[in-house]
Amino acid sequence: MKKLVMTLAAGLFATALMAEVTSVNVVGYQTGNLASNQYTALGWQFSLVGGVTEIPIASITNYPNPTTALTFSGADGIRVFYGKNSTYTNYYRRSTGWRKEGGSATTTDTIKPGQMVMFYKRTTGSTLTQAGEVINQDVSTVVASNQYSAICNPFPMEIPIASITNYPNPTTALTFSGADGIRVFYGANSTYTNYYRRSTGWRKEGGSATTTDTIPAGAGFMFYKRTTGSTITFDTPLN
Repeated sequence: MKKLVMTLAAGLFATALMAEVTSVNVVGYQTGNLASNQYTALGWQFSLVGGVTEIPIASITNYPNPTTALTFSGADGIRVFYGKNSTYTNYYRRSTGWRKEGGSATTTDTIKPGQMVMFYKRTTGSTLTQAGEVINQDVSTVVASNQYSAICNPFPMEIPIASITNYPNPTTALTFSGADGIRVFYGANSTYTNYYRRSTGWRKEGGSATTTDTIPAGAGFMFYKRTTGSTITFDTPLN
């Protein structure tokens, strides 16, 4: 059987998110380092074995030393972004499993493959493992107009921001506030780096040249499609 082993440095994050992907045929796993006491932007880019199935939040237990508490402010946490009204739904780790903030039962909510979530590892940093089928074909994601969509790099290797051009009706401008945009999260200081679409390609806000920055394997980011919603297709780098 074919075995592919890649160790990938996620250089965009101050948390130095590391990803290792091992695949036998198309089945693999990815491990991401979660720094303590800060959010890490992760994408669930794997499909579960057997098909594209949403991942239950209750199944995210494959990491050591979980911090549990009776409130979201005291436990390991997950925040799921909803672009339509720019809000998050919060989940926190209980000794009995994950609970939605404000709820009284273990959650049955899910995360879609390709969706970004913010993961908070409280007190003790550790490694989270994702498992499933490695995507080795082009991936399409629908993004709504005039709002941020929380999506991720769908492949087990870094992709250049400059390569994210395969979608119709791009809106370009001379500033971040007027163009299609990408925001990459830095967990150490809870800030974003902004990129905007120029007619000549993507530029980092405050920079003067087309960016050569990349989005690491396993990294989530915010994408803003201005004016017209559309489908973004990520061309596989694996062929």
